[in-house]
Amino acid sequence: MRVKTLVILILVLPAVMLIGLYVREWFQVDACLDRGGSFNFTTMTCDLAVSHPYIPFLARHRAFTILVFLSACLALLAAWLGRSQSSGGTRKLRG
Repeated sequence: MRVKTLVILILVLPAVMLIGLYVREWFQVDACLDRGGSFNFTTMTCDLAVSHPYIPFLARHRAFTILVFLSACLALLAAWLGRSQSSGGTRKLRG
């Protein structure tokens, strides 16, 4: 597998997974609210009797979100290093 393809996979796949998780949870919460319930973010269930506080996505999935951010940074660094090595590490000045 080429390095460029690997970098793109490392950059895109975790981000797509994070977006998918966010959208899936958003639909669950929306469906619960449409039924007149309160979404319990601790148990990820709809409660029709008791009101529950909102817990932000980042608070619930902090480790996964940080890992996605770090993988994106590493992929961009690898792409930048690969680009600088392929150009021989020198830049030509115009003029």
